[in-house]
Amino acid sequence: MNDRISQKEELEVLESIYPDILYVEGEHKISLRFRADIKLSIFLPDRYPSEEPPIYELSGPSLKAQERMCIQNVLNDSYAANIGMPVLFTWITAISDYLEVILFATLNKEVQEFATESDSIVLVSGNTKNAGINDLSLPEIKHGKVFTDRKSHFQAHLARIHHKEQYCNASHFYPRQHDCEDDGETGASSRMLELLNKMGAENVMVVVTRWYGGIHLGPDRFRIINNLTREIVAEHGLDIRL
Repeated sequence: MNDRISQKEELEVLESIYPDILYVEGEHKISLRFRADIKLSIFLPDRYPSEEPPIYELSGPSLKAQERMCIQNVLNDSYAANIGMPVLFTWITAISDYLEVILFATLNKEVQEFATESDSIVLVSGNTKNAGINDLSLPEIKHGKVFTDRKSHFQAHLARIHHKEQYCNASHFYPRQHDCEDDGETGASSRMLELLNKMGAENVMVVVTRWYGGIHLGPDRFRIINNLTREIVAEHGLDIRL
């Protein structure tokens, strides 16, 4: 088969599989955006795939030197194992899998640091403007399982709150008590509040964290956030309907 025809057919298939990350930038050039700052630009030579490999350029400011080298090794090894055959699908899959490993490692580290910090911080006694909070410990935070949908990772966290001083604002979380203030996902908090009210969950704080994977989920993200909220509240016996 003519190489250019083979390239055209390969790109048509990839565009149907990866419409959210693949961009055609020229007759023989495409780019793949795996995350906001990770981009792989690929040029297809005249004799690819029969005799020449694709020419790529990896851009990723957030990648460490070792991570960048690992991705390059993955690409080179994948081509070496598939000489004379279309390799772009293999490349996309290999990079996606490797980035998943990095993301999960980062996620687990952040969760552990968050849990350790939450468990170790105590408000010490001393001069304070708020009477009644001396020696008030921060609440124990329970963590739900990580849920993954199209490379976005969600996790719910729960704490019992009995004093307003125990509530700490968290960046990029969806915090809910008896108030509505969106942080990161417009409309998510009001849905969480409505659900907590229906469940009769009192004196409880629920936080749902999302690590964005580069693929838009649309309204599904609200369903996921609500499902994780419902699950963690029920798991800890705070749903009065059960």
